[in-house]
Amino acid sequence: MINRIIVTGRLTKDVELHRTVTETAVVSFSLAVESAYKQPDGSKRVNFFDCVAWGNTAESAAKYLSKGSLVAVDGHLEQRDFTLKDGSKRRAYEIIADSVQFLDSKAKADELKPEDVPPAIETVKAE
Repeated sequence: MINRIIVTGRLTKDVELHRTVTETAVVSFSLAVESAYKQPDGSKRVNFFDCVAWGNTAESAAKYLSKGSLVAVDGHLEQRDFTLKDGSKRRAYEIIADSVQFLDSKAKADELKPEDVPPAIETVKAE
């Protein structure tokens, strides 16, 4: 079976490095990816993808990426089921990054205006 995904987009917020109890580096981030399709009013349609990177990839992402950075993520899709405190079940899909290519410099990303980066939205589907 093939489970491979490659997306190019901009980070919706700064990347924060975390460590597991075994000291493994991990980062989570969201990418805003423009769709080839437009909204009925002609505006751009944007998809948001949650991504997770581990180990050296996470370390590099935390060091060099910030909100607005343009990146290409190559990885695979994973599904995660969970239950909220109120007992309702949820399902989330995440791209587990095997590699993250930095397509612009941190300085270039810092020059972006806030309106250049779509705001992050939470998209969680109920089962």
